[in-house]
Amino acid sequence: MSPQARAEARSLRRRLQPLSVRRLADLVGPRMAPALVAAAFVEAYSSSITFAALVFALSLSVSSLSRRSGFPAALLPAARATLSVAAPVAGVALAAMLA
Repeated sequence: MSPQARAEARSLRRRLQPLSVRRLADLVGPRMAPALVAAAFVEAYSSSITFAALVFALSLSVSSLSRRSGFPAALLPAARATLSVAAPVAGVALAAMLA
């Protein structure tokens, strides 16, 4: 490995701290992925990109709001999974009411 490649690898390791990687994985996995799938289904069904974007935004906001509850959802895996599934459904329902 060249010295330049080693220096780049060291700088990359400094930028990607374990906690920031975990936060990023927590954002992408249980929050953005279900919202993105809901938006993709809506776009495929209705052929409206604006309605799909609205569903994505509402699903992501419902998911973020449900994460701020005072209950320890991390200790209850079934509740966390239920909230991950219910957020896109609530986003679609809210978008249907607005449209």
